[in-house]
Amino acid sequence: MSFRRDSMDIPRSALVSALLALFVQVACRDTKPSAGAEGGPCYGNGTCNADLTCLSKLCVASPTQSTNPAKPDPPSTPSPVAAKPPTTAVILDDLESAAVLACSIGDKLVGSAWKCSQEMTGDLTATSLAGGQRRLGKPKTLKCDPTETGDVQSKRAGFHLDEATSPQSDNLMAPFLIWPASRARDAIAWTMRPRVDLTALTKSAAEHSRGLKYKTSEGEAPYQFDGGIEVRGSLTADIDGDDKNDTIYSVALSSDNAPFWQPRFLLAELGSKPGTILKVGDSFYAEIQAVAAIDLNGDGRDEVLVTEPYHEGSGSFVGRFNGSSLDRLGSWGCGL
Repeated sequence: MSFRRDSMDIPRSALVSALLALFVQVACRDTKPSAGAEGGPCYGNGTCNADLTCLSKLCVASPTQSTNPAKPDPPSTPSPVAAKPPTTAVILDDLESAAVLACSIGDKLVGSAWKCSQEMTGDLTATSLAGGQRRLGKPKTLKCDPTETGDVQSKRAGFHLDEATSPQSDNLMAPFLIWPASRARDAIAWTMRPRVDLTALTKSAAEHSRGLKYKTSEGEAPYQFDGGIEVRGSLTADIDGDDKNDTIYSVALSSDNAPFWQPRFLLAELGSKPGTILKVGDSFYAEIQAVAAIDLNGDGRDEVLVTEPYHEGSGSFVGRFNGSSLDRLGSWGCGL
């Protein structure tokens, strides 16, 4: 008995080919991007995954996204800082003459008026800390009145000074000139009516007045502080170079013998030691007052410009804080 294959039977090879094609079709269908992914359909609410945008029902890269992001800008080059002049001098305007008090030569502070004057060349225009400018002339040796005895100083290197174009000012900073003229903008001015802790200053003044004596026709007598002080101004600068503001108060104590004898103190509160007040300067015959400051040599420590006029003369000096008081870097004064 023999069997005959039906005409509808599918050959084995054709069946294998059909199954293979179906597998490939299913596999290819599974590799299509899923909904929300790049190249895939958008979600039903018209959104896509992060950083993709739904356009024409397909998720594509957002227009703001770039396959080649721009390189960041190179760091900016800081603008050049004007170089400090090799020499900066503080000069005292003595009407027709100019007395050199102190200067910086490079990074060194110099109290020799002669050495300073030798470094001052070129344009000799100086700026007054009260405003305006003065023209320095030829070098000269300054001398106090030779007919008087007991002069504060007898000689000082300085310059001839052109005639002032404006009346003499009562501004306490007026006697101070800065050379070169451009450096005057770096100076710090005092405050005439500062806000102060009067209790703390009075307490400090009382402590520093203990043991003081003054001369009388019969010898010496102890000074009795009655609690009265006058704050004549303050100067805020960085005198110790720690990048913190320090304040110097010019204080006068009450005295029955003023103006011939009166305790006057320069009391400093350092920014590094708030609440602690030091006596950095004093005078019993002159009206000592810190009126300006300037960092002469660029070391971060401000030098202090001080006036000390008195009833029979005048005086001024440039002071530098040594940790406890002001050292006199350079000074000039005439009188008995």
